[in-house]
Amino acid sequence: IEKLQKDRKGNFNIAFVDATNQANQRAFYDYGVRNLPTVVVVDAKGKIARYFPPGIQPYEVLAQTLDGTK
Repeated sequence: IEKLQKDRKGNFNIAFVDATNQANQRAFYDYGVRNLPTVVVVDAKGKIARYFPPGIQPYEVLAQTLDGTK
């Protein structure tokens, strides 16, 4: 994900949510995160564009998803 952010130079934002921080737990409920690591792609309108199953996702899959999300 960090490599994608560097490669795409600010075309999207990354939010890392710390599961141990009480203040962040609302995000887990809002986006249906139950296991870690989980990637949720949210579009510019705040809607979930893609929810990946827990686990590490390949660079190519994430890149294609981000390129197709507005």
